[in-house]
Amino acid sequence: ELTWIVGVFLLLLTLASWLYHFAQLGTAVMAFGFGITVWQSGIYPSWLAVLSWAAAVLAVLHVVLAIPSAIAGMLFVIVAGTFMILRPLGAAGVLRSTT
Repeated sequence: ELTWIVGVFLLLLTLASWLYHFAQLGTAVMAFGFGITVWQSGIYPSWLAVLSWAAAVLAVLHVVLAIPSAIAGMLFVIVAGTFMILRPLGAAGVLRSTT
């Protein structure tokens, strides 16, 4: 019976590692897209775009830098989310011209 429990544990561990891998890649895509949008439109400060690109690079490198990439991803979501809540789009000021 112990063999069955070990087999289920290994299966769940494998599924969890794949889920973590794809979540980090999804975070990288989201952060990079957010940075491009912020940089081109100017709706938020440019430092937020640079921060999101740094988080995206760390998320891609999550295999090598596991803990820093997880922390950077969480900090990006916290900082960007807090910034969007406290400063909505209407209060962002003058937008950059995209033409």
